[in-house]
Amino acid sequence: MFSAYKDDCLCLTCQDIDYMVDTGAFHHVTPRRDFSTYKSGNLGVVKMGNVCTSKIVGIGDIEIETNLSCKLVLQDVRHVLHLRLNLISAEKLDEEGHINTFRKGNGNLPRDPSS
Repeated sequence: MFSAYKDDCLCLTCQDIDYMVDTGAFHHVTPRRDFSTYKSGNLGVVKMGNVCTSKIVGIGDIEIETNLSCKLVLQDVRHVLHLRLNLISAEKLDEEGHINTFRKGNGNLPRDPSS
């Protein structure tokens, strides 16, 4: 398991980058350009937590290696330049077949036994 808690959020810390697991996010999103596969284009917009929107400029897969040397591949990550955080969608993790549990204020994202 690779997790840390900060202000009641599950935070995956890896490669000197923080990823927040968001149970309300519909997609994985990042402002960084660290994709293993990538397709650029005008792919719509993301609504921010305030009244603003930001363009999705690309989509692709990201491989995350944690400080515990676990590997997690996030698929179809939206590249949004004006985000401040890297967000991992708990819903997308479920769709991708990852096992995750969020109960009683705690989160658990165990290492995939196949990796």
